[in-house]
Amino acid sequence: MNPPVFRQLTARILPSIATINATAWDRIFGAASEGFDYFLACENAPPSMFEFSAIGVLDGKTLVAGAPAFRTNFRLDMMLEGRSRNLADWVGRRFPWLINIAVMGAGSPHSDSLSLAIDPALNASQRKLALEVLLDGLERQAALSGIGMTFLKNVSDRDSHWSHEVLQRRGYARVAALPIATLSVPNSEDAYIASLSANMRSNMRRKMKRAKGLRVEVRDFVEGVEEEIYALRDATRRRATTDYDVFAEVSTNYFRQVLSRLGERAKLLLYWRGDALIGFALVLIEPGRLIEKYNGMRYPDGPDHGVFFMNWMTQVRLCVERGIPELHAGETTYLTKARLGCKLHRSWIYFRHHRSPVNGLFGLLSRWIAFDSTDPDLRKLGTKAPYVEP
Repeated sequence: MNPPVFRQLTARILPSIATINATAWDRIFGAASEGFDYFLACENAPPSMFEFSAIGVLDGKTLVAGAPAFRTNFRLDMMLEGRSRNLADWVGRRFPWLINIAVMGAGSPHSDSLSLAIDPALNASQRKLALEVLLDGLERQAALSGIGMTFLKNVSDRDSHWSHEVLQRRGYARVAALPIATLSVPNSEDAYIASLSANMRSNMRRKMKRAKGLRVEVRDFVEGVEEEIYALRDATRRRATTDYDVFAEVSTNYFRQVLSRLGERAKLLLYWRGDALIGFALVLIEPGRLIEKYNGMRYPDGPDHGVFFMNWMTQVRLCVERGIPELHAGETTYLTKARLGCKLHRSWIYFRHHRSPVNGLFGLLSRWIAFDSTDPDLRKLGTKAPYVEP
C-alpha cells in the first residue's frame, strides 16, 4: 500500500480525546488495549495533580497522529538521592520554582509506554513530519499556558530509533526512565516452570505452597470491593522503596472507569483468604499481550500468604490459556522479575525547556540524572540486569 499524500498537517489541542470520534483514534491505535477507551477512562478519573487533554495531528479532516496529553508539576528532585536529594530539598524550600516545575507532556501517567499513535500507513519521513507537527502543537499550547517545559514520557528504544533525530534537533535532552519488564510466555505452564533456574523453581514451589489457601477470583467489575482495592493499592505504594510523587497516584474511581469502559479487555484479579481480600491486580488484555497496570496487597497478610507469586502465576496461566505470548510486567520489583525470566527494555523521557539557557542547563544535568539509577533492584542486578539491546 502506498503511503498517503499529505495535503496540510495541522496540530489541534483537544480538551478531551472524545473531541475526535473513537473510530478515528482506533484506526491509528489499532488493537492496543491502551487506546481510545482506556485514555477516555483515564480522563474521567484524573489524579488530583493532573489535568488531562489530548493532541491530534490532522491531514485535512483525517487524524494521522495523536496522543493523550497532561499538565502537572514535576519535582526534579525525584531523580536524585542521598546528598544530592538533601541539597535539592534545601533549594526547593527556598526557591520552589527551581525544583517544582509546571510541565506539559505527551503520554499518560497511567501508561508505561509512549502513548503516541501514528497512522501505520505513513512511511518513515512522514512519521517524522507528523511528530514535528505534534511537537509544534504541544510546545505552542505550553507557551500559551505559561508552561516552560514539554516532554515525551516513556519513549522505548524502538520508538527512539526513529524519533531521536527529530527530538534532538528540536533541543530535547533525555534521561533514562525505569525500564519495562516483559516475559515471553511459553505455550504451557510446565514449560514456563522448566525454563526457570533450579533455585527459582524451588523458591516458586515454596511460595505457591504458602498460597494454597488463597481463592482466586477473575472478574470484570469493581463494584463491592472498590474501597478495598484503593486501600490495598495505597498500602503498596506507601511501602515502595522509591518515591515517584504524583506519577504514582491513581484516583479513587480509576478502576471503575477502566473496567466499565474496556469490558472484556480488562480484568480484575482478586486474591481472597477466607472472606478477607488481601491482594489484587488490574490487567489489560489485547492480541498478543497481557499488561499488568496496578496491583496491591494487605500487609503482612499478602507477603505471608504468597500473593505476589500467586498473582504472577495467575497471569502466566491467563496468557497460556489465551495463547498470549507476552506478559508486560511493568516497572517494579526487577530483581524478582529477572529471576522469573523477564527481560528489561530501556525507556526514556525526552524534555525541553523553552528558555534556551535553562534548557542548556537541564541538558547538562541530564548526563548525570536518571530514574533507573535510583531503583535499588536495578543497582543490585548491576551488569547482570537482563536488558534487551536495541
